[in-house]
Amino acid sequence: MGFVRRVISSALDIANLAKHNANFADIETDLTEHRGRIAVAETELTAQGDRIDNIVASSGESNLEIVDAREDFGTLRERLDAEKSAVSAQLADITLNVRSFGAVADGITDDTEASQLGVDTLIALGGGTLLFPYSDNPYIVTNIKIHDANNITLKAQPGVILKIKDGSAYGGDNVATNIDILRSNNIKIEDLILDGNRENLNYSVPGYTGDGTSHGITIDVADNIHISNVISKNNGTDGLATRFFVSNLYIDRCVFTNSRRNTMSITREMDGLYVSESEFSSANGTAPQCGVDIEPTSGDRVQQNMFFTKCRFKDNVASGVAIDVRLGNKIINLNFKDCIFSGNVFSDLSFPLRDTATSENVNIENCTFESNVTITNPTNAAVKHKNLSIRDCYTKGSITLTSVDGGLIDNTTFDRSSGGEEILLEKDLNNITISKCTLKSIASSGIRRITEGAKITNLKIIDTEIYNKTLLRPILLNAPLNGIEGLLINRNNIHDNAETAIHLTNVLNGRVSENQIHNNSSGLRLEASSGVLVENNNFYNQTTSNIHASTSWTGNTVRNNSGIVTEAGGTATVLSGTTYIVVTVPNSIALRIQDLSVTPSTSLGTATRFWVSNVGANAFRITVDAAPGANIDFSWKYTRL
Repeated sequence: MGFVRRVISSALDIANLAKHNANFADIETDLTEHRGRIAVAETELTAQGDRIDNIVASSGESNLEIVDAREDFGTLRERLDAEKSAVSAQLADITLNVRSFGAVADGITDDTEASQLGVDTLIALGGGTLLFPYSDNPYIVTNIKIHDANNITLKAQPGVILKIKDGSAYGGDNVATNIDILRSNNIKIEDLILDGNRENLNYSVPGYTGDGTSHGITIDVADNIHISNVISKNNGTDGLATRFFVSNLYIDRCVFTNSRRNTMSITREMDGLYVSESEFSSANGTAPQCGVDIEPTSGDRVQQNMFFTKCRFKDNVASGVAIDVRLGNKIINLNFKDCIFSGNVFSDLSFPLRDTATSENVNIENCTFESNVTITNPTNAAVKHKNLSIRDCYTKGSITLTSVDGGLIDNTTFDRSSGGEEILLEKDLNNITISKCTLKSIASSGIRRITEGAKITNLKIIDTEIYNKTLLRPILLNAPLNGIEGLLINRNNIHDNAETAIHLTNVLNGRVSENQIHNNSSGLRLEASSGVLVENNNFYNQTTSNIHASTSWTGNTVRNNSGIVTEAGGTATVLSGTTYIVVTVPNSIALRIQDLSVTPSTSLGTATRFWVSNVGANAFRITVDAAPGANIDFSWKYTRL
């Protein structure tokens, strides 16, 4: 039932056209034999399958003929399936040498026709490998099409280059694309260097005005595509571009570099993108100029289940990764793990939502950033990123969040060399947690709200260390129009900053608790807020005061803080011949007259009455109506009500 594999190898390579014609006849004979064996095998499998189905349907698997035929398999169907898989494996194991079809690889001759003939032959066989042997010179091509194909592999010996022909069109009907995959499944591209020859393309194509489709690899309506150990460089448009309905695309150990637009573009529908140990670098020439551009163009498209692991995004003119989602499109389950971003001019990762687009489940883990990460929505407050997680990262830039519902920044270190904020909370945020982070940049501020919009709800800042801020506050949540409802600042260490450690404006219902706040200009400033509880914090060694003088405590509660006095007492004496004494309550919070109790402990002497006046931030005055003939002692008690 099987057939003997025969590899068409360099023994059949041509030396001249006459020899090629003779050899090609041998190739046709060999392929005819392959086709014959395949046809017989498939016919026998089909016939046996039908026969067994009839037997099983009439008498079941216990039939003696069935028992005998299935040998060591549980059922005869299992045996048939195994034998059919073996036939498919033999089909995939056919290897053809591209030189056998006329390719010369001299760096001058156009090898497109020969390469295409090799591919078409494998398609007719039902699968196999087209091998590109090594040459000192590149194979010159314009467009190798893998269309309506299954089980095809393009593979090269080390160092082989496929280079786009000089003068080829960068766009239009006859565009130059190294490899074009369309309506195909189970395709592999291995060990090739694809040179798009961007400096020698024709950019004046009559009737064409677009930004080009001269890609290293184009994938359209395809499933189970594997690209490994490929270099795609110098392309007139993108290093790799996907279009409609692509699923299960695997990219491993590849380099995409020096493309004129993006080094990789993921457009329209995508379900299953798995990229590992690959580089996306030096996109330059025409917008967007990103390492990877994820952009489901048109409306109501879904791109989901995309994973980048141990990848490098570097030296791109715009962003390392740009995710630009518009209209009603969706991004679902996008993941970056163990990736490095560096040298990107505009930003490392940019993700704006526009129109009615949405995103769900974006996860960034153990990545290193040299520039900024922006997760934003510049146009529509009703649309949000849902479930964003940034964990275990290191950044020399900032992270900006806008319109996020369910966000976590965890165990991430911020280490900017100078200027700017570290975490920007812009607007329309809900259920945001910042935890176990280190914000150590010599920057203007740490965590800051900078843009008015719908209020922030349920914000938590916990177990985080913030220091070295030189201009603004380590935590500056200043929103005079639309504030924050539900705030927890808990167990943080905020120290050695040039301004107030925590500055809150327009907060409704919050808790500042169990923080270490020390060696700052001042400790806490609270304005236009209500329902805020400040308790169990440790304030010490501020330059000016633990509580900023502008703090308003109306409608808020403060208690049990070290360094903030909320209960105190003592004695004071109006000396003979004077009429008042100033009493100081160190580290108290905004003394109010209703929180003070004063009682004379000796006779008033010649005075007839006394009163409390001049109540300030941390001092008050006891006054009598006449100078006594002897000292008058008073006891006083301060209890914050």
